[in-house]
Amino acid sequence: MGFAAILLFSLVVTSSQWRNVADQIRPKVPELAQLMDTAEDDMLAYMTFPRQHWTKLHSTNPIERLNGEIKRTEVVGTSQ
Repeated sequence: MGFAAILLFSLVVTSSQWRNVADQIRPKVPELAQLMDTAEDDMLAYMTFPRQHWTKLHSTNPIERLNGEIKRTEVVGTSQ
Protein backbone atom coordinates (compact mmCIF):
# COMPACT_ATOMS: atom_id res chain seq x y z
CA MET A 1 0.00 0.00 0.00
CA GLY A 2 1.48 3.33 -1.07
CA PHE A 3 1.66 6.49 0.99
CA ALA A 4 -1.30 8.09 -0.81
CA ALA A 5 -3.43 5.01 -0.17
CA ILE A 6 -2.49 4.99 3.52
CA LEU A 7 -3.28 8.70 3.79
CA LEU A 8 -6.66 8.23 2.11
CA PHE A 9 -7.47 5.26 4.36
CA SER A 10 -6.54 7.29 7.45
CA LEU A 11 -8.75 10.19 6.33
CA VAL A 12 -11.69 7.86 5.64
CA VAL A 13 -11.38 6.19 9.05
CA THR A 14 -11.05 9.53 10.86
CA SER A 15 -13.96 11.03 8.97
CA SER A 16 -16.09 8.00 9.82
CA GLN A 17 -15.22 8.33 13.50
CA TRP A 18 -16.00 12.08 13.37
CA ARG A 19 -19.47 11.28 12.01
CA ASN A 20 -20.01 8.56 14.62
CA VAL A 21 -19.33 11.07 17.41
CA ALA A 22 -21.66 13.62 15.81
CA ASP A 23 -24.38 11.00 15.47
CA GLN A 24 -23.98 9.90 19.09
CA ILE A 25 -24.46 13.43 20.44
CA ARG A 26 -27.17 14.39 17.94
CA PRO A 27 -30.15 13.33 20.15
CA LYS A 28 -28.98 15.37 23.15
CA VAL A 29 -27.15 18.27 21.51
CA PRO A 30 -28.41 18.63 17.94
CA GLU A 31 -26.86 22.09 17.47
CA LEU A 32 -23.39 20.75 18.25
CA ALA A 33 -23.90 17.77 15.95
CA GLN A 34 -24.92 20.14 13.15
CA LEU A 35 -21.83 22.26 13.81
CA MET A 36 -19.68 19.13 13.63
CA ASP A 37 -21.32 18.17 10.32
CA THR A 38 -20.55 21.61 8.91
CA ALA A 39 -16.99 21.78 10.27
CA GLU A 40 -15.83 18.27 9.38
CA ASP A 41 -14.00 19.17 6.16
CA ASP A 42 -12.26 22.15 7.75
CA MET A 43 -11.28 20.27 10.90
CA LEU A 44 -9.83 17.30 9.01
CA ALA A 45 -8.17 19.30 6.21
CA TYR A 46 -4.73 18.85 7.79
CA MET A 47 -4.95 15.15 6.96
CA THR A 48 -4.62 15.90 3.25
CA PHE A 49 -1.00 16.95 3.89
CA PRO A 50 1.84 14.46 4.37
CA ARG A 51 1.91 13.02 7.89
CA GLN A 52 5.33 14.52 8.69
CA HIS A 53 3.76 17.99 8.30
CA TRP A 54 0.84 17.36 10.67
CA THR A 55 2.60 18.47 13.84
CA LYS A 56 3.44 21.79 12.23
CA LEU A 57 -0.10 22.29 10.90
CA HIS A 58 -2.27 21.54 13.91
CA SER A 59 -2.90 24.17 16.47
CA THR A 60 -4.81 24.65 19.67
CA ASN A 61 -5.42 28.26 18.69
CA PRO A 62 -9.19 27.83 18.10
CA ILE A 63 -9.53 26.26 21.55
CA GLU A 64 -7.44 29.01 23.13
CA ARG A 65 -9.52 31.65 21.37
CA LEU A 66 -12.75 30.05 22.60
CA ASN A 67 -11.43 29.87 26.17
CA GLY A 68 -10.38 33.51 25.98
CA GLU A 69 -13.82 34.49 24.72
CA ILE A 70 -15.49 32.59 27.55
CA LYS A 71 -13.26 34.27 30.12
CA ARG A 72 -13.88 37.69 28.55
CA THR A 73 -17.63 37.11 28.57
CA GLU A 74 -17.54 36.00 32.21
CA VAL A 75 -15.58 39.09 33.20
CA VAL A 76 -17.86 41.42 31.27
CA GLY A 77 -20.92 39.60 32.59
CA THR A 78 -19.85 39.87 36.24
CA SER A 79 -18.96 43.55 36.06
CA GLN A 80 -22.39 44.64 34.82
